[in-house]
Amino acid sequence: MSVITFIKVWIKDILSIDSKVATPALKVMVKEDNFLNRQIADYFNVLNVHKGILVLLGKRTVKTSRYGTRFVMMAVPTPENVITGIIGKIKTVNRGTRAKEIIDACALSTTPAVLPATIVTYRAHLATFTAAVGAAKKAAWKTVYNDLKALLFAFQIAGNADQPNCITILEGGKFRIKGVSSRQKQVFELKHGVDSGTIDLIGDTIKKRCLHDWWISHDLGLTYVRLDPTNESETQVTGLTKGLTIYFRHQYITPRGKPNGVLETLFITVN
Repeated sequence: MSVITFIKVWIKDILSIDSKVATPALKVMVKEDNFLNRQIADYFNVLNVHKGILVLLGKRTVKTSRYGTRFVMMAVPTPENVITGIIGKIKTVNRGTRAKEIIDACALSTTPAVLPATIVTYRAHLATFTAAVGAAKKAAWKTVYNDLKALLFAFQIAGNADQPNCITILEGGKFRIKGVSSRQKQVFELKHGVDSGTIDLIGDTIKKRCLHDWWISHDLGLTYVRLDPTNESETQVTGLTKGLTIYFRHQYITPRGKPNGVLETLFITVN
């Protein structure tokens, strides 16, 4: 079996939950994990899956045998832009509030739509938890937390089926985003503003004084225009067209230029 054939079978297996992606006609491109190839992966994997092309990135290792033969080996690649929702850590005193926030948001969701009977059951479990004390309260929380995980699962499936809107779908259920890539941790986030067409950009903070550099792309990440830099770790973009997918980049720059933060990219569909 050829390497590419093996990868196609492997991809079909791990993505079999999404019939739109797992197709025998899928064309697979395996590339080295570097900046340029990540941009290619962003373009094909997220916004052009209808082309039937999936770009996989892997680490490349070059070895030389005792006889001088050189081997190029690729580590098992992973699909780019895997967006994962999480419930997040919840302090004991905030369990009831956080659970209610998620259940209420999921009750209003249309993508995915949660059955009213399910919401009624989950609210009853939450009421039991709220009224319980001692050991009973601990047991009741396990039930509530299982309910939250079931809701997260439904929203994650919906997000996987609509990758460009995955973050919006997960945030619609008040879930948090673990990351936007399997290779990097998320160091800044995007949120919909109060007004339509408005996006809030929130960068990571560091102890030292730094400048926050922001960039925007209206053409699916192909070209970027620099926004006004800020000393604060937050900025806002207004006047965006509803329904468009906009890419943003962020990097913090220290006074001497070293060490600067990693240049990170996120995208969001405007509400």
